Amino acid sequence: MKARKQNQFTVQVSKLDNKSLLYSLSVNSDGPSYRRIFDLFFPPLKRFAYTFLKNTEQAEEIASDVLIVLWENRHKLAAIENIRVYLFVVARNKCLNVLKSRHSNPVVSLNDVTIDIAFTGKNPEQLCINSEVRKKIAESILNFEARRDANGHLRVYNLPPSDGGGRYEVAGINERYDSEEAAKLRDLVNAGRYDEAERDAAEYIAQYTDIVSKWTTVPSIEAYLRDCTFNRGPGGAAKILQMALGVKVDGGVGPETLAALRKAEKDPARLLAVLRVAREHYELRVAGRRPEFWKGLVNRWDKSLAFAQGIA
Repeated sequence: MKARKQNQFTVQVSKLDNKSLLYSLSVNSDGPSYRRIFDLFFPPLKRFAYTFLKNTEQAEEIASDVLIVLWENRHKLAAIENIRVYLFVVARNKCLNVLKSRHSNPVVSLNDVTIDIAFTGKNPEQLCINSEVRKKIAESILNFEARRDANGHLRVYNLPPSDGGGRYEVAGINERYDSEEAAKLRDLVNAGRYDEAERDAAEYIAQYTDIVSKWTTVPSIEAYLRDCTFNRGPGGAAKILQMALGVKVDGGVGPETLAALRKAEKDPARLLAVLRVAREHYELRVAGRRPEFWKGLVNRWDKSLAFAQGIA
């Protein structure tokens, strides 16, 4: 008798039978274990969602959202008897919500919504970390981003069309999103005013990421979140933070997020490790694993983490 054909949504989880990956994820917030689980379940969850939605992009978003739910509830995994059933039930419910919304309201992406970041009400002294540390963080971000010539000077880098940042950038400040500043830096570099360009770029980065000082005053956490902010904007950095904290991911740093952050800050080293995992997952969700950029992104994230871990 022929063996019954395997259901297309079945996940081979022999390595999960002893729950070692789930245990590592639940107890240690282990990044490699989460990535293994993500790789196992994302494809079948996407296929499952597609059977409901008939839309590849929405199916991918549902699959990512389900795995975000898993990450957010990682400390409760011990109470889940069958992880596969749990994930597919969550996926089904999300698909049904999408189908319902199609008949009532237009779908609006959070990325298209202006985000109102909540303020903490602290006085100016509490809102800003030491100016020297602020400068040091901004310079580190500049150095992560900068393309330099043989003499170590900033140079104008012509972007490939696939980058999406316009025609050129200087120290990660690109023509599309920061056109005025990018043009100013380009002109300074072309005029040979390298020191001035360096100072202006660092201050621009500092000012753009200053919102983070309203969230935390722990230097290592602030350093990493400032780097996230420069790469993905305040809303993206807020979502990365919320994913790491296991709170609602809405891109607005309000009382719930701040309360969770105050608790997590008691163990900065652990929070940094979780932020690193959340940052990678956020990138997978919003842009996917782009082969031409992925190795460089991972290297960048790891350098940023190492810098944050070493900052005083």
